[in-house]
Amino acid sequence: MKNLLIIMGILILLFTGCKSDEPAKELTIEDLLYCSWCGQQEETMEDGNVQKIKFIMLFSSAKEGEVTFLSSAGVPIQNFPIYYRIEGGMFYLKGAFDGDYKVLKHSESIIELEAYLPNHSLITLTRKK
Repeated sequence: MKNLLIIMGILILLFTGCKSDEPAKELTIEDLLYCSWCGQQEETMEDGNVQKIKFIMLFSSAKEGEVTFLSSAGVPIQNFPIYYRIEGGMFYLKGAFDGDYKVLKHSESIIELEAYLPNHSLITLTRKK
């Protein structure tokens, strides 16, 4: 009887499993395209202070991976494109926020990215409606 209870317990654990914190599917370029995203970067500096930057990103080209980078008021910040690519759970940016960001979580309306550049950088993107 004791062995039967142990076996049943193991089977229950196998079939129920643990809920993963990982997204159900990987983030893809298609998840970003033809949308504008409000963003905020929080960078923790060496002295412990947190620097926050708000911005808007428009993902308009899958072929070239270009992004239009605007201030939170909608004014262009840079005169050159920002290139990005997504591979697995990594989001690579070049031009602004240079670095290799790990995708922490994503859904239709929010994406969280994290990197150490060498300071801790957390980017949160929220889809504009």
